[in-house]
Amino acid sequence: MILNFAQKPDEEEYYQLAKVSLGVLLFVGFIGFLVYLAFHYLLGR
Repeated sequence: MILNFAQKPDEEEYYQLAKVSLGVLLFVGFIGFLVYLAFHYLLGR
């Protein structure tokens, strides 16, 4: 079964996952901010 192959991630994997997650969060937030600015200036609100 797949569960037999699963391992607990070590500390380095946790840090890598945290960095990737933070990067994706910042990227999505930046894209959302750009969309907000575009609509703000295009619609004149």
